[in-house]
Amino acid sequence: MQEKANIRGIYLAGDGVQASRHITSLAARIVANVVSNSGLSDHLAVTLVGSSGRGEMCFKSDIDYMILHDRALSPGDERMEKLKKELSQQCEKYGLGDLSCFGVGTDKFITSSSKFSLTDRLVLDDTYLAAGNQQIYDEFKDNVRREFAVSPREVEDTLLDMLFIYRRFRDYARFDSDEPDIKKGRGGLRDMQFLIQLAKIKYKSGGRGVMECIKDLEQHNVVTADESKKLQDGINHILTIRNELHFQFSQEKDNLDAVAVSTISKTMNTTEEEILTRYREHARNIYEIVRRVKRQIRSDIEHSQGPRWTEALKQIEDPETPREEMIAYAKSSNKFLRLGVAWNSEDPEILRNVMEGEKTAKSKGDGYYWSVLFALAHNRHTSIGVYDWLLDFNDAGNPYRKIHIEVVRNPTVTKLLKDATISPTFKEKVDRIT
Repeated sequence: MQEKANIRGIYLAGDGVQASRHITSLAARIVANVVSNSGLSDHLAVTLVGSSGRGEMCFKSDIDYMILHDRALSPGDERMEKLKKELSQQCEKYGLGDLSCFGVGTDKFITSSSKFSLTDRLVLDDTYLAAGNQQIYDEFKDNVRREFAVSPREVEDTLLDMLFIYRRFRDYARFDSDEPDIKKGRGGLRDMQFLIQLAKIKYKSGGRGVMECIKDLEQHNVVTADESKKLQDGINHILTIRNELHFQFSQEKDNLDAVAVSTISKTMNTTEEEILTRYREHARNIYEIVRRVKRQIRSDIEHSQGPRWTEALKQIEDPETPREEMIAYAKSSNKFLRLGVAWNSEDPEILRNVMEGEKTAKSKGDGYYWSVLFALAHNRHTSIGVYDWLLDFNDAGNPYRKIHIEVVRNPTVTKLLKDATISPTFKEKVDRIT
């Protein structure tokens, strides 16, 4: 396809960010064409979300989208199902990535069902109207601003939440490994995503894309002018490499393994050593800048919270802390101490006590803390009893959808399902979600 070849020319000339914006525009045009032919344009708005909404798609990136509709339609409407099917078929026809529907509903339904989930709230900061009714989209954006408005203290809470939740990428191959993961590994796109979300949450960055957010962080003295230049050069290079990987392979590919490096070194007219050397140089810059920023955020929060809280968090992160003390932190009334235990502990019994701490908080009227539940779902050392408890959460309105998915994707759960002695009821719950 000539348009894809033209886009390839843009990133091979050194502008990976601009190439990704062109890919996003292509996806948006496909969506607009399908929606205009559906006869539903007046009753819905199809928006791109996440990296798609920021304009940072690569050729085989999942295309995350959302359908906002008025009360003349319902999520189960046959016309909506037909629309989703046609969207998938057209994107496949153009050789783009798989479509992933973030949600379907009215603007109030989407915002109310997402505000409990940190990951969903962050996703909804990055939306872009691809097609449909502008008024429906504008009302949705207004609703997001009202529902997700936060006080300075809540900003601090959210940033601490982010510091913890990004730990789930620790196990992916980092930039200096043999086969680095350029999306989820250290120094990759997830580290850049952290900076984008920091800019939007703390500094109300109005820029939709990564370059605008980096410049906002520079203006607020979060990064220096030199660091800003390194970040901009780094994201340009990573998106160039990732787009070429997606262009040369038939599926989304994000690891620079031997086959990938050999392939793109030939198509980009360079050497294998040069591919890895340049990637690692840029990724190291990104990693070191993001690590410094995270440490500063953590230091600021510790200063605000006081020495007792800081000491407690250090103990939680120390593997030598006695089990009895860890259990006490697991049951703490402070949600962030419970969160720290949920992310750090490798002891199933301690993690079970985190669950008990959540139940106590709920009984006292504080409610469950979504991020603690997510951490328990992600932790590979959580017991089957806790996983089972998490799968019992009512998903009416989808606030617990991400938690259910995290449980089902957990390698420990995958292994448990192969055990002949596993409860049939547990298997049924997993099957219902998958």
